[in-house]
Amino acid sequence: MRCPKCGTENAADMNFCKKCGNRLVASDKNTETQKGKSKKWLWIILILIFVLIISGVVYFVFFRYNNALEKNENGITRNSVSQTTTIESTTIVPTTITEPTTQGMLQIVIPDVVGLDINDAKSSLTNIGLKCDIKYDSSRSVPKDYVVSQFPVSGRETNKGETIILYVSKGNEEESTVSYTKVNSNSMYFNSITASSTLSPEGDFSYGAENLRYNDSTCWCEGVTGRGNGEYITFSSNELQSVSGIQIINGYAKSTTSYYDNSRVKKIQFEFSDGSLVTKDISDFGTLQKVSFEKTINTTYIKMTILDTYSGDLYDDTCISYISPY
Repeated sequence: MRCPKCGTENAADMNFCKKCGNRLVASDKNTETQKGKSKKWLWIILILIFVLIISGVVYFVFFRYNNALEKNENGITRNSVSQTTTIESTTIVPTTITEPTTQGMLQIVIPDVVGLDINDAKSSLTNIGLKCDIKYDSSRSVPKDYVVSQFPVSGRETNKGETIILYVSKGNEEESTVSYTKVNSNSMYFNSITASSTLSPEGDFSYGAENLRYNDSTCWCEGVTGRGNGEYITFSSNELQSVSGIQIINGYAKSTTSYYDNSRVKKIQFEFSDGSLVTKDISDFGTLQKVSFEKTINTTYIKMTILDTYSGDLYDDTCISYISPY
């Protein structure tokens, strides 16, 4: 290496000139060579890291697959739609659907027969393996011998051989078979039904408290924000009535959709003119149910306050289709 100060030739590995002591600087060629070596080692390190990552991924995938295969060979039981399927060795036993048993019965979607003639409705149900139970009631809007409502409502799944209750119109008679009866020789008659709130009409549909008198495709619906806890209905009479309980159809029971989309009553407090209070739970189904009091109560009114509700799938509005004191 030549000294840039005095021109003396020095060994390539010397840092200072042997004659004048000047600091020697490596040539550009040597510098480039060193840089090249550095880049070479950097690429080698990156390639090694990449190979290690790929090896790790391949090992992980192979290990998981091999582990799963070993478990299958040892026999793993898995759940299927209707029964359990056991995998033994490498043979998979196919799942089969059997005839109805206590567990895993064949499911049938209930058709909508509301509005059909009674014979057509029965045929629609029996043809798919369902049974019918016919109950008659008066209706001011549905012609005689046509289905007013059904339970369970359409769209739900049920088991083959189950019974569907059909409420069939007797026509527009003066009194319903489930309407007001005579108790203790007094004709039970409540001349007015009022409510603390009512949902606003929608087109041809209204939701007033008077709808509670009729067992057809109508209902009362409260009209406040939320599910109506604290809202009430009042049956009033000009004369003292002897009341032992009520008959009620919960929810908006004209169809499966309307019943489950809207909220239903879960608990009611009954208040009477003698100051007594009775609290009763109401079941969550859309057919006629009987709610009996522990004793007969003489009263000029029945105030029914909603204490709790079953939540609707889409709407908070709480509905009741029918109420009849007895």
